[in-house]
Amino acid sequence: MKNLFCFILTAFAVCASAGTTDEPKFPSGADTCIVKCTYKLTFKPDSLSSNTISDYHVLLIGKRLSQYTSKSSLAVDSLTNVYEAQPLNQQTVQNFGREYIKLARPLITFNIFKDKVNSNIYFIDQLSSTTYYITEPNSVFKWVIEPTILDVSGYKCKRATTVFAGRKYEAWFTSEIPVSDGPYKFTGLPGLIVKVRDFNDNYVFQLLKASKISANINKINIVMPSESKCVKTTKQEFRNGQRNYSNNRSVQSNPPGSVTINGRPSQGTNRAAPKSSNALELK
Repeated sequence: MKNLFCFILTAFAVCASAGTTDEPKFPSGADTCIVKCTYKLTFKPDSLSSNTISDYHVLLIGKRLSQYTSKSSLAVDSLTNVYEAQPLNQQTVQNFGREYIKLARPLITFNIFKDKVNSNIYFIDQLSSTTYYITEPNSVFKWVIEPTILDVSGYKCKRATTVFAGRKYEAWFTSEIPVSDGPYKFTGLPGLIVKVRDFNDNYVFQLLKASKISANINKINIVMPSESKCVKTTKQEFRNGQRNYSNNRSVQSNPPGSVTINGRPSQGTNRAAPKSSNALELK
């Protein structure tokens, strides 16, 4: 634990004096993961039922960027990268197909990127054939830190509470891993968030493992999509697009199966996660 603490402090000291710009910019270029965290999300897909579903997610933390994604999606990306480097022929396609069907279908399709330089959060997801992004500042989280200390997942943690997107949350964070990050969009505490839950236990994120990543042995890149390939939108516009697609509604002038966001139609296959009547963000 002490080694991980020292490693992180050294790594972040390199960019501590980078500062911020007056006008936040869409992050460009790749970053290298130095800490990889695995979280288990347990949630109630139906607000009227006590039944829960579990999914496993990964937080990749670099010096400038972090990425939060489904463990299944990360596995698909890794498999794709392996086969893209091979000659394209029938055997390669067949091998890829056999490996692909073994992978679990991700319950979430979005990626969350946190820009540590400009203190912005980017929600990126694909609806039909178009990739959309939504930006929020880190300051959206107003934490109240309490002196309460508890051992959570083997780490000495402090308690903090906040209200975010219509839900009240309790978080447990540790200074033993000195990075201001956590699952999903959660950030802004002086240490890694080990556990966070809303007060009704509709959504519970729990850290399972945190490990140092060596760029020389098992390098993992953190790469945001190019801004030119994404369309900026708002939470409400994106939700409307998801709702319209799920309900098979489309404007008469748009082809069947299309969805309109920001006044423009998108066509193709929907990659949205399974429909839930108990959304994580209520506002």
